[in-house]
Amino acid sequence: MATVLCTEAVRKCFSLCFTRPLEIRANLVISNAEIKRLRRLHQKKYRDAERLFLAEGTKLMEEMARAGVKPAGVWAAHSLNASLPFEAERISEEQMRKISALSTPPGVLAVVPYLTDEAVTPWRGWAMYLSGVSDPGNMGTLLRIADWFGLSAVFCSPACVDVYNPKVVQASMGAVFRVPFRQNCDSDWLQGVAESGITVVSAEMQGTPVQDFQWPERGLLVMGSESHGVEPGVEALVSERVTIPRVGEAESLNVAVAAGIICSRLPVSGR
Repeated sequence: MATVLCTEAVRKCFSLCFTRPLEIRANLVISNAEIKRLRRLHQKKYRDAERLFLAEGTKLMEEMARAGVKPAGVWAAHSLNASLPFEAERISEEQMRKISALSTPPGVLAVVPYLTDEAVTPWRGWAMYLSGVSDPGNMGTLLRIADWFGLSAVFCSPACVDVYNPKVVQASMGAVFRVPFRQNCDSDWLQGVAESGITVVSAEMQGTPVQDFQWPERGLLVMGSESHGVEPGVEALVSERVTIPRVGEAESLNVAVAAGIICSRLPVSGR
């Protein structure tokens, strides 16, 4: 279970937001300074600087609570009629639209400290390495797949979309709070994994059919983007290649769909 890094710097940066008790007050007006500060978290450079990210919707609030993750602050729209696991400050729908990173705000938004980096090597069972996966929806779904099949961790190459991107967090449906992950794992990192004796298996158009491959009890599954495949520097470090046999005429499979099919073949170990 992911835990939370909550530093004095984080508390100081957001002291303006949290000097008042987090009780629900219908007449509360969020300040322009607070709105600006929250909107900045839509961008990666500000998320990294503050080590904070956004999570939106009642589903993510529930999953956050289940994972034992405590938000730094929560805001809910006046019109939201739902039970929340955290105290929230009420704001107007217009104000919610201003701070939300989503085109259709779900009515509740939390600021969450960055999660601790628990994705370490060596790991138990199987983990996944994502090479150049740039679509937020795919990244979030891949985290859900890793969660569903009990993968030990997800590692991301520097070319991947930021896991803390609001659309990734939304698409993960709470998996981001449960699956250990590490970003910016470059080819040198992967080389160290390969040299440690861990089997590195890549999903390719040409390779051993997944149903015929002899899956070891432990390994690293490499998934590349649908449009560009596995990055060249990563490809050179792969020890085995598998493929999903094609019967029809489709040119390719979505990376998340392919990952789900392959993960269903992996030995089950759990985290």
